[in-house]
Amino acid sequence: MGIKRNVIRLLTAFRMLPVTVLMLAVSVWLMSLRLAAPFTHPEVDPLHYFPGSVQSQKFVEHPEIRGPFQLWAGEWWRIFGSAFHHGDLLHLLLNAAGIWVCARIVERAFGWWRYLVFFLTAAVVSMLPELLAGKDAIGLSGVLYAMFGTLLVLRTCNESVRQAVSLQFIYVGFGWLFLAALMTLAGMLPIANGAHAAGLVYGVVIGWVVFRWRQTWPALSVIASQLIHLGVIAATVMVANPLRNGAYYAWMANESEHAGADPELKLEQWKAATRLDRRLSYAWLRRAQLEFALGKPQDAWTSTLQGAMFNRTDEELVRFARRLWKEMPDVATQGEALSELRRIFGSEADAWIVRLKLRVRGSTGPGLLTLMLDEPQVTYTLDVKVDVPREVPGITHPHPPAHSPDEVNPQNPNSALLGESL
Repeated sequence: MGIKRNVIRLLTAFRMLPVTVLMLAVSVWLMSLRLAAPFTHPEVDPLHYFPGSVQSQKFVEHPEIRGPFQLWAGEWWRIFGSAFHHGDLLHLLLNAAGIWVCARIVERAFGWWRYLVFFLTAAVVSMLPELLAGKDAIGLSGVLYAMFGTLLVLRTCNESVRQAVSLQFIYVGFGWLFLAALMTLAGMLPIANGAHAAGLVYGVVIGWVVFRWRQTWPALSVIASQLIHLGVIAATVMVANPLRNGAYYAWMANESEHAGADPELKLEQWKAATRLDRRLSYAWLRRAQLEFALGKPQDAWTSTLQGAMFNRTDEELVRFARRLWKEMPDVATQGEALSELRRIFGSEADAWIVRLKLRVRGSTGPGLLTLMLDEPQVTYTLDVKVDVPREVPGITHPHPPAHSPDEVNPQNPNSALLGESL
């Protein structure tokens, strides 16, 4: 009898709120897969317990190049996947309970197919600001706040909704919004506050357009709703193709190299990566290597020095600079290279000459030094006295690396971080 009663309740709930039941069932199914995975597939990396979600991945040897590579490759549907995943059972239960309470009004007010569009769009909208911020958010809390925003509008135009949605409920909704932000700022819990805010704004705007404007300007209501959702599509395309993100161009350049693309195309992509994010040491290195391979040694020298200036702990750039110096055919070329070094590093130039192990032998003219590599007369250290202060931050005492080794698993090419915020 108990099983039969539960089945009847489930069918009744489905008839009342079919879309909500279906959406929550997807989240429950994904959670069940995650909880069962350690027992059914103990050999699988825990990161794969979140199938279909957006995952921030890194280059194993160059973790500064990081991003949702699968999303950038065109797998836009992963945005939905992230929304339906949850961090743990409590996270899922809280979101499901809130959505169920709101859906009893919101789904009926929209009608099932409009509500389905609203629900899925809210899932995407809530993920976009987190992805733009470089975070991997999961959960339906953004959808919950979109429904909460719609209820705020419905209260103003429907007396029965005003009676059903109490002021205490509204206080709780806004109270948790601000409390979550404070907890995040205090470092107590990583919460996707951008998802909450974006969901709330979307819910209020759609509620106003659909339920307030439809009463007085029905045609304008339809047009405005269509424009809003076209804007969401455009924003999703921009997130999946972040043209202001240096790591995105570095990833594209790496993909182009695997595909054997035109070297000039690859060079332009590496240049875009370094222009947008100067901290991408590997992008500087690949840019310089390509310039050298394309017969542009002076450009390669400049790129290497610029990359070293912005990434002072990177030894690969230093080693490549030494190689380029050895490849220079004559004293005149070395003189031009030295002038470029002094232009880039300014007062730190002599300290960098020491670090790059460019041996000082003598001068051939005003301001021009002949640097000989084949006759090591003095063994220099980074603390050797030159015409700069004894301690030059980042040169004589390099800064610690920006990324710790344990952020990425060198044995796992799919190493990634997931679920940074809930």
